[in-house]
Amino acid sequence: MNDDEKKGLMAPIPISAISKREGAGGATLDYVTGEYVMRRMLEILGPDGWSSSFVVPPMVRHVGEVKNDKGVVTKVVVTADATMSITVAGPGGVSRSDVGVGVATARTVGEATEMALKTAATDAFKRAARQLGNAVGLALYDKEQRNVSLADEPAAKGRARGDTEASLVAAIDAASTAAEMADLQARIRKVSPKLGEEVTKALVARWRATNDRLTPPPAAPEGE
Repeated sequence: MNDDEKKGLMAPIPISAISKREGAGGATLDYVTGEYVMRRMLEILGPDGWSSSFVVPPMVRHVGEVKNDKGVVTKVVVTADATMSITVAGPGGVSRSDVGVGVATARTVGEATEMALKTAATDAFKRAARQLGNAVGLALYDKEQRNVSLADEPAAKGRARGDTEASLVAAIDAASTAAEMADLQARIRKVSPKLGEEVTKALVARWRATNDRLTPPPAAPEGE
């Protein structure tokens, strides 16, 4: 890999690419789609700069049944897994592999099997790819999400001091005074001037809606 490719793979992942789903115990989990990861791989490494292959192809590991109170089977649950390897081509290229699991519920064995196999393949692809850098999924494994960007491009300067767009915006709800708001606005502008303007407008609107919380209101952007 060349330096540009390494930099691209380690760039922050935009928050707009992140979706949420319910996990075990009702916890909310962040994830990116397989389509997004593949598209970023193509953008960073090019169509001939990497390849993927199954170490172990998707295989069904378990088939279960869901029955109603009368003992009639209403759904079928299929569990599958797969192991995929991703190889970056050229000098300095690397190879990474990981296991993915897919669980699907449907009315028929065929439908559940198809979904479980596809899910296992996609999960294996994403888990292998995340080992290459933040831009292709690694950023989501950091609980503080320090490499998640609210902008579509990386915001490097603020990160060196520990400030990220995600952490700063998350801090807004905890701010209770105009001084705290002003400090956050200034720090956000250093990370991303464009985002700073958007946040400021949002804060002004929020103050107008709940003016008993902040006195005086945060300063509006020039021209408003």
